[in-house]
Amino acid sequence: MKGKLVQIGNSRGVRLPKPLLEEAGLTEEVEIRAREGAIVIERVGRPRAGWAEAARQLRERNDDRLLDSIKLNPARGGEIRKTRPCVVVSPDELNAHLRTFIVAPLTTGGHPYPFRIPCRFAGRVGHVVLDQIRTVDQERLVRRLGRLGPQTLRQAPFVLQEMFAP
Repeated sequence: MKGKLVQIGNSRGVRLPKPLLEEAGLTEEVEIRAREGAIVIERVGRPRAGWAEAARQLRERNDDRLLDSIKLNPARGGEIRKTRPCVVVSPDELNAHLRTFIVAPLTTGGHPYPFRIPCRFAGRVGHVVLDQIRTVDQERLVRRLGRLGPQTLRQAPFVLQEMFAP
């Protein structure tokens, strides 16, 4: 696509068609730099860019439904105590290269906060407690217990993004 440089005050600019901007995912803020006879316009990087896509890939591979029983002792303060079922929420790319996993415990008690996802597991109603995620060594993984339904964990990446968004 060809464009034309236009005068904008003391500067010059290029008008970019809206569909092109949308296709590139460019919104209000962009990074602009010159490189080898070209001007490069890119989205401003965000700290958690790509997490939603990684979560989508996990769901497609059914890897977001792995449940393990985790030793959460010793607990401190308001932490959940005892060995309990947890769901692994870290992506495979992390799990394959590290000895640690990011997990969220499951509970049948507690309150239905917006950052806790309702679930049903082993015939009981409870919550995935995303406000108590934790990184644990693989030695804490005791045994595989089963799976949560895919509709339950589809919400997890979005809830985590909301929790940690600036």
